[in-house]
Amino acid sequence: DLQMPVLDGFSLVEKLRAFESYKGIAHTRVIMLTADALAETAQKARERGVDVFLTKPIRKKDFFSAVENVSES
Repeated sequence: DLQMPVLDGFSLVEKLRAFESYKGIAHTRVIMLTADALAETAQKARERGVDVFLTKPIRKKDFFSAVENVSES
């Protein structure tokens, strides 16, 4: 989720990408889920390395489709 206590979703993804780079490990697929449906937020997420950006409320089929698509990449 984008809005988590202590560490927001953007900061978490930035830390994850920095750790992957530092350790030379493979890209971890990230699906971000948030109530913030602004285009600017989605763009910010993509710039930070989010693979799939979903907004709430979410339908099960959309979530499962995102998981399936991100798993295949």
